[in-house]
Amino acid sequence: MYGLQEARELVMELPEVKAWQDKRREEAAKKEGGGPPAGILTGQRAVKGVKHWAVTLYENPQTEARRWAVFLVRAKDGKIFVETEPGSVQTLEAWRKTRPAV
Repeated sequence: MYGLQEARELVMELPEVKAWQDKRREEAAKKEGGGPPAGILTGQRAVKGVKHWAVTLYENPQTEARRWAVFLVRAKDGKIFVETEPGSVQTLEAWRKTRPAV
């Protein structure tokens, strides 16, 4: 059984997330005043009655808080899904084939 912290760690170790964070840090370093490059919200969510941990990543959290991705980690086994739009979930593998470049 995966807990919230383990779910967050799984998501933060994804190569796409690491690349996204690096890009956010670079952009923040170029801006005057800096500020945090990304925001992370976590919580619990049921998908078709199954417990998942939601890890939501935001760009520019101090200004517009644009959602970059919502990763759903199934608590039972750690399988990762991605919410592409509210209410629409796909596997990590399918998302990787269609996601925009970082």
